[in-house]
Amino acid sequence: MSDIHPTPQTKLAIIKEAWAGRKIAQIARKYRVCRDSIYTWMHTATQACLHALSPQKRGPKFKKLLKSEEVILSLEQKVSNLEMEIKRLSHDSQSIPSVKYANLVRPDHCPHCGHTRILLNGHYPVKGADGAFVDLPRFICKQCRKRVYL
Repeated sequence: MSDIHPTPQTKLAIIKEAWAGRKIAQIARKYRVCRDSIYTWMHTATQACLHALSPQKRGPKFKKLLKSEEVILSLEQKVSNLEMEIKRLSHDSQSIPSVKYANLVRPDHCPHCGHTRILLNGHYPVKGADGAFVDLPRFICKQCRKRVYL
């Protein structure tokens, strides 16, 4: 075997001669390479040719890409709208987290200091008209920290 590695062009020439029907031993002596190397190169070239000639899936269909892009854009728009709605609800001074007390409104301002930031601070029981106890929300002023009741 030679000390110099054959170039890809030489390897291709060797493979062409082998595929033409010439004996591997003669080709190996002529190019001064190992017979096992020739068999390996032939096997690699055969696999590459089979892969190149095998039927492949066609490329992407642009209409499907456009439809998927439209779906992505519409979903992004919905997410944006929902994020704005969450932000609006979290900053809305009239919103109450509990569904049970959704018809009740949060005070606009503190009756003690007049500050507009009023936070929900638990619930307290009140006897209803039918004699049953009903929990009403209790609020606290963010500035003066005094409790505000409805």
